Amino acid sequence: MSLSGRDRDAGANAVQWTEEYSGRRASPRVDEVGGEIGHVDGHVDATADTWAEEFNAAMPGGEWAREFRREQDAVVQGSVQESRVPTVAQAETAAHAGRIAETMSSDPSPKFQNSQFLNFMSRMSRGETVVEGNDVVEVTPVTPGGGAAGERWGEEFARARARGGGDWAAEFAAAGGPAADWARQFQQNQSAAVARGRDPAQGWADEFADVPEEWAAEFEEMKRGNPDWAMENVWDQIESEGAALRSAERSHYQFTDPNPYLGRKDALEVGRDLFRRGVLSEAALALEAAVRADPKLVEGWRLLGTVHAENDDDRKAIAAMTKANEADPNNLEVLLSLGVSHTNELDQDEAVGHMRAWLRNQPRFRALEAEHAAALGPGGVDTPASVLELFKRAASAAPRDADVHAVLGVLAHLCRDYDAAVDAFNRALDIAPNDYSMWNKLGATQANSARSADAMAAYQRALDLKPNYVRAWCNMGIAFANQGKYADSVAYYVRALSLNPQAESAWGYLRISLGCCGRIELMEAVDRKDLELLQREFPL
Repeated sequence: MSLSGRDRDAGANAVQWTEEYSGRRASPRVDEVGGEIGHVDGHVDATADTWAEEFNAAMPGGEWAREFRREQDAVVQGSVQESRVPTVAQAETAAHAGRIAETMSSDPSPKFQNSQFLNFMSRMSRGETVVEGNDVVEVTPVTPGGGAAGERWGEEFARARARGGGDWAAEFAAAGGPAADWARQFQQNQSAAVARGRDPAQGWADEFADVPEEWAAEFEEMKRGNPDWAMENVWDQIESEGAALRSAERSHYQFTDPNPYLGRKDALEVGRDLFRRGVLSEAALALEAAVRADPKLVEGWRLLGTVHAENDDDRKAIAAMTKANEADPNNLEVLLSLGVSHTNELDQDEAVGHMRAWLRNQPRFRALEAEHAAALGPGGVDTPASVLELFKRAASAAPRDADVHAVLGVLAHLCRDYDAAVDAFNRALDIAPNDYSMWNKLGATQANSARSADAMAAYQRALDLKPNYVRAWCNMGIAFANQGKYADSVAYYVRALSLNPQAESAWGYLRISLGCCGRIELMEAVDRKDLELLQREFPL
């Protein structure tokens, strides 16, 4: 609805505009990323023009309204160009702030409902303020001409104050209605400040200066009223909840159906035999049947995790090994496997945690681990580098323990100290030369340090020891591709996939190599997962 002219009371218009504006603000579109309120297609609702016209017609000081409308048009044009996309860290902070705002809003106390701290958290959750470095920044786009307009309005305000400061306020007071009440209150505050010999603007500054202390007082009162908040930091609680969710996701194992081994009492033995013969896909089905019959079967879960690790599927390996760890938290093989798989997934915190647990659960290393924990202190944060130093001491105490050297190599790899990792794996292989998985780890480390030829020799040694080792076949293909020998790499990816057609990462590597060697016509065979055709084209 649009009104024109001055035939209606200005105060009544102001009330109607307020109601209309409140109604239109009730359901803004909220951008999914960062919770920022945005305009559809970059346009302000056309009703804004109507409000400007009505306000200009009905209220005194009309030139200001017209100027405001012109500047608003400039803001709309500039906002499309100057809109800011939050970073990942800012989006996460907005999500955390939203959780805090939601928690505070659930408290019926008027003190909290009207809290400035709650208002601050709400604005951060909507993306109206963001954290940049150590500062909290208002996200208000800088628009062309906006600074100049601000300077002009500031100059006008300064001139008005020099004339006595009451001209525009007096105009609004004379108009009547709610605007008159606000103007009269402003005039009274101005006059009171002048009577006390103070600059009126200083009052605003003093009020703003008190805001941080008010927030602190509100937060302390909230903690006293909510014991849960007093016990732990809110941010830590949110992070803890996130970690628990990630842990739950990691421990969820998705079984395969149908499974021909379900109901067989010898499923564990069948799975162990299939694994020994390198028939890994069938071994996984048999071992799944065994743990479905007995969810606490540690050996079944451990073997199942090992099968998935050798099939180049660390996520399923972690899920199975986590189940084994839940059934027996002190199983050394499980702890070591979890440390390696989490390293492959670049999950440093989980990796070092399991490796420390592996050390702590062995009586001969318990004193070393306790010293390390004492040096960290309560709440101390571990890093791959600090745990690497711990394992160097363990290796000095047990120089003939291949597993200690293997963990030392994994940690050095995690720290990107590839030379130290190669040395550690070589020492482990001096002790256990027939450990095919150790040869694969050595090859992967050499490949990451740009020693592809050495890596291929290590992978070949692993395949000599275990011809059906999917991970080594896939790694051999990567080593060829790293040297630009894409056609040669295809044959190794195809061999890996013939052993485990579910190795999705290998299908991805295969597509890249086919494209790089100009065999685009075979992409349809990849889409169909036609391994028979691919093996004919790239025999080994």
